[in-house]
Amino acid sequence: MVCKNPDATDSQCDAPTTYEYKYKSAITGRLEPYDPASPPSEAEVAKATTDNGVTLPYIIRIETGYQDRDQYQIAVLFQPGKPWEAWAPQPQFDHKLLITHGASCGIEHASGSAPSVLDETALPKGFAVMSTALDNAGHNCNIVTEAESLVMAKEHLIDHYGTLRYTIGTGCSGGSLVQQQVANAYPGTYQGILPQCSFQDAWSNGQEISDYHLTRKYFEHPEQWGPGIVWTYNQIAAVEGHPNYGNAIIFDTVYWETLANPTTGCGEGVQSSEIYNPETNPDGVRCTLADYMINVFGPRPQNLWGPVENKLGHGFAGLPIDNVGVQYGLQGLIEGVISPAQFVDLNSKIGGADIDLKPTPERFNANEPALKYSYLSGAVNEANNLKNVAIIDLRGPDPGAFHDAYSSSATNSGRGWKRRSPPACVTSPRRA
Repeated sequence: MVCKNPDATDSQCDAPTTYEYKYKSAITGRLEPYDPASPPSEAEVAKATTDNGVTLPYIIRIETGYQDRDQYQIAVLFQPGKPWEAWAPQPQFDHKLLITHGASCGIEHASGSAPSVLDETALPKGFAVMSTALDNAGHNCNIVTEAESLVMAKEHLIDHYGTLRYTIGTGCSGGSLVQQQVANAYPGTYQGILPQCSFQDAWSNGQEISDYHLTRKYFEHPEQWGPGIVWTYNQIAAVEGHPNYGNAIIFDTVYWETLANPTTGCGEGVQSSEIYNPETNPDGVRCTLADYMINVFGPRPQNLWGPVENKLGHGFAGLPIDNVGVQYGLQGLIEGVISPAQFVDLNSKIGGADIDLKPTPERFNANEPALKYSYLSGAVNEANNLKNVAIIDLRGPDPGAFHDAYSSSATNSGRGWKRRSPPACVTSPRRA
């Protein structure tokens, strides 16, 4: 991890804690900078009334610090000049915490910025609002370090601000996958979550993205197969499980090259000269989410090594997804939307990819022990611990495309809710 904080005092990115103040203007209704040494007049500062009945000037203190080699922030309503101890917090603090999250799914190798904590729904009610850079999945999509950063920041908050009655998470897209997989794999981190535009976890969706890449190769490049099979859009939708083909294009375009291709998408902290290339830089940094999580999944065993791994003398990170046994388009075949000839042609030609993402005519197997560890670590969310977590799921916003409502149903099915049928291409007993 490269530390980008110029004020860092060591290689772990530790730095002095800083405090910033803002106030809600009674004139403009906006948050403005607040200087305790030269404050605005009392009439210029709006009032806030908290859940516990305390009315006070609407002034926010934002703490910024570094833990776990990256940034965290904590915001609270604050009365400047008055003491605040963990055993005697200021009276407006109602001992509730909201954690904010970022979006997307990425694998940056440098320190980043914590998501905004200026939540004007929670703060005036007396909540503390907290975030960490590592809980921003677009910066760090590793469930273990996401959870580690949250637990450490919560411990710091309790030590310095006071005990908590409960913790709620909120966030959309990548923010939803952090909440849902961390709440399940690390019970007690949250007591409630507010996932929006849901993804149940990074790796279940990684499997979906892998399938999309392969089906796109088949559908969009018929010239490689020769004449014979013609597909309509309705038939393609019956294979992919989505009426909108843009779903496959968006997912594949955005994430295949940034999370699966070892030669692209390393993000901040890795120079182009440091990136893996099987011919010119075989010992470089591999830009895949699996390699980013090699301490979770482990390296591939020697019997699976390819030429580059044999040359280096060690395995790359194991891959916990595959397509062996998948019957692409089975539901469409059963319903009569696609013909037996189309079903056979697709499944005989779909192929796979090797560890360097080069296409192969054969399908590819998940690697052990990575497959086992993907479940044991909670990277694949089985939702088995979510029954004690209060969830308000906000779905969408585009339930037929990128943020499909299926992800909400798939997650909630593990909590005893009725399971919705999965996308038509994901029918393998290996994934049941």
